[in-house]
Amino acid sequence: MAVVCCLLLVACAEKGPEEQTFQELHDEAIKNEVILMIGNSFYTNSDFEDYLLLTIGENHKETSDLSRSRLLDSFMEEKLLLAAARDQGIFLTEEEKKAYIARLSREFKLSEGMVKEEVEINTLLEKRLIEKFTLGLVEDISVSSEEIMEYYTSHKKDFLRQEKRRVSQILLKTEDQAIEVYKKVRGATEEEFRKIAREESEGMEASRGGEIGLFEWGQLPLEMDKVVFSLRQGQVSQVIESEYGYHIFRIDEVIKSAPLPDKPDQEVSSKIEMKILNQKINEIVQNYLERLKSDLNWDFYPDRLNFSYQKNEYE
Repeated sequence: MAVVCCLLLVACAEKGPEEQTFQELHDEAIKNEVILMIGNSFYTNSDFEDYLLLTIGENHKETSDLSRSRLLDSFMEEKLLLAAARDQGIFLTEEEKKAYIARLSREFKLSEGMVKEEVEINTLLEKRLIEKFTLGLVEDISVSSEEIMEYYTSHKKDFLRQEKRRVSQILLKTEDQAIEVYKKVRGATEEEFRKIAREESEGMEASRGGEIGLFEWGQLPLEMDKVVFSLRQGQVSQVIESEYGYHIFRIDEVIKSAPLPDKPDQEVSSKIEMKILNQKINEIVQNYLERLKSDLNWDFYPDRLNFSYQKNEYE
């Protein structure tokens, strides 16, 4: 309470009482409340607001308390890693700082001066230091060909190419219209179907002769999936009603699922390697953070937050 009173007095000194309401003074005091202390460093609600702005942008005020809670967990973990980096004497060289600012300038199409004006450059440099420190923790990690093969063998269904169907449709507003058109197309050739689709269909794809694309099971509404995947290539469906109107589907092509090879190709191997690598990195960093939480002198004050913190149920 004493701290809050002092902050209120400071705020009053900066702005006359006739200009600033009590609510504004109270909000200012809350912003400066310390929510996290790590050693001799402390972080306020305002610091966390800056983190939210940097992480998710201007719409961060619309974020739910649950989402804010998980973002706060990440904020605290970053500050713990920052403290560990500093304790171990790891820092950014002037060349690294300049290179990072130049990279930001290229990515955001801003001059170096504009970068410094629009964002707090020290906060960005701290994030770069955390990134450098974290990379040092995981720089020796690798994934063997045996691990890739073991993952591939255990997760083959994830790489199975599903059967696909190339589909066209004629869409009409009324059932009577649809029935009349169905009589015309049920025995029609593909060319005849496309001509009728251009002339009769009210769907956006009418100009393409009704072509709507290539689909796997699950990409269309269930009732449509059931119809589309029951038809043979070249076959036309009966009239199907949906919230959009009345559909007549045609299966232009059936692409069968291909059997998987005994070994993954280069593209699949690269995806598996990246997945395993990310799993290893996450595990190492999380284990390191758990040790930091035990070893470092730190305190978290959830009661001082400007939102209702919700503890991570998986911790």
